[in-house]
Amino acid sequence: MDDAFEYVVIKEEGRFKTGVETTAQYFKRTVEPSFVEERSRFNKWFNEYPQEEREEIKRRLSSNREVYYDIYYELLLFQLFKKQGFTVSIHPRVPKSLKCPDFLIEKGSFKCYVEATSIRRMADDEKRAEKNKELVYQAINGIDTKGYILFIEDFSLNTSRTVSGKSIASQVVKGIEEGIKQQLSSFYFEIANKDYLLYVRATYIGGEYNPFENRHNIGAYGYSFYWGNRNSVFCKGFKEKAARYGALDYPYIVCVNSLHFLTQGDWEDIDEMLMKNLNLRNVDREEEIFSFNNSYTHKRVSAILFTQGVEFPYKDSTYRFVLHPKADLPIDILDFSLANHYIVNGKIVRAEGKIISELVYPHLYEP
Repeated sequence: MDDAFEYVVIKEEGRFKTGVETTAQYFKRTVEPSFVEERSRFNKWFNEYPQEEREEIKRRLSSNREVYYDIYYELLLFQLFKKQGFTVSIHPRVPKSLKCPDFLIEKGSFKCYVEATSIRRMADDEKRAEKNKELVYQAINGIDTKGYILFIEDFSLNTSRTVSGKSIASQVVKGIEEGIKQQLSSFYFEIANKDYLLYVRATYIGGEYNPFENRHNIGAYGYSFYWGNRNSVFCKGFKEKAARYGALDYPYIVCVNSLHFLTQGDWEDIDEMLMKNLNLRNVDREEEIFSFNNSYTHKRVSAILFTQGVEFPYKDSTYRFVLHPKADLPIDILDFSLANHYIVNGKIVRAEGKIISELVYPHLYEP
């Protein structure tokens, strides 16, 4: 079996995760029974993931960034749709776009794109870092990639100073030129110094689409994080994904996972926000999902899946799977085994179907 965590049993250096360890680093050494069980489940899901994607997951896990829960969410969504009878493809091409959703799910004649994002609240220094990254991305989107689409596999900043987007973009050009010299159709390259590390995958797509004219050289980014109150954080994460594509040929589901535990009060606030959106009732920009100013918005999104802390298996996990009432490409809920949510008498009600924990953690429901 090809394990995601390549480790040998070493002397235990303490029962608990230290402040300088990433979760992946801790999982390599821990002998705590509950974490050993989770590590075993992670490796099982990893082995069921498409083989061509596994090396990249290993590389991400070996970095010093906290990526474990993002990867876990990807693997969980893969399992969630597989358990509902879907065939799942990774990073499918979208017509007239260089951007690639996380998944394309298929069952019979039904096809649907799926995009995932994780959210949490950020400290001020993290906000500055994310804004700096956006400037770098803008610079990269302004270069001529010679027919290559770029996937940002990893981008980490090790300084509070602003790094030069122009300088990094020029190094990206050199990385592409080196790949062209070697006549490579797909390759990885790294740009790094003491202040940052940028790891890029470049794939040649030729004349199908001209990225230089459209200023969208980057086809996929790493996970993004957002800040604000709990509802605005959800909305920021959702709206970036909702606006990511133009007109699509298949329905589109946006999945948003909170890395923070949500209380019952938090879910009540989220339900109120959803009801406002579905009923066209007094929605402001910070809480806009499906509507604003008495009109439905983001109609390219067919449904939204809100989850929380799905990496911690427990029975009857809370989530919200809500269909857009006026989607351009509506989905038939009968294609899904997952229970969805709708409004009855001003309350969020769960429709028939299995919940997430029943589908991905069936052992919790064994007698």
